[in-house]
Amino acid sequence: MGKSGYRSVCAISGTGNLYTGKRHAGDSYENNGYTRYLKNKLNVQNKNEFEAQGGDDYDRKVSLAITSGELPDIMTVSNIATLKQLVENDLVEDLTESYEKCASDAIKEIYDSFDGRALENATFDGKLMALPEAVIKPLIATIPLGRVGEPEDIANAFLFLASDMASYVTGEILSVDGAARS
Repeated sequence: MGKSGYRSVCAISGTGNLYTGKRHAGDSYENNGYTRYLKNKLNVQNKNEFEAQGGDDYDRKVSLAITSGELPDIMTVSNIATLKQLVENDLVEDLTESYEKCASDAIKEIYDSFDGRALENATFDGKLMALPEAVIKPLIATIPLGRVGEPEDIANAFLFLASDMASYVTGEILSVDGAARS
């Protein structure tokens, strides 16, 4: 339950791949590679409290959510002024402990590569109040194929290994990582 007491999960600004914006046939806001991954791996089912294509439309909906006090638990804000408004009105939680305990070493390393500036912009009175998007592009830059894998990439590898085409494959490790570990 969010700080406002409103049961919600997220607000999103696009329907495609979370990182590339590419939309897959049949995907929707609440049923796409990202949401299926959350459901399959974490048993989390999202419910979007509002939807927008981005830009001014999304910013208006964020503004309305702030005004009403009915904020989703997770959302993107497009500028520091909106984040400051959320912090000043006590509408967001301190993420410091969660970040320290739960963020992977790889994520922390990417944030650290900005010499503290990325997290500094989201820190108020010593409390981390947001996670900047600065981490996504450097993460993608480490993947030779230039994109984050989709759940379908894993499924396709599984389907291959389960098919007759792989009947002579034995004892192999199939990395489905965009050549990130090559």
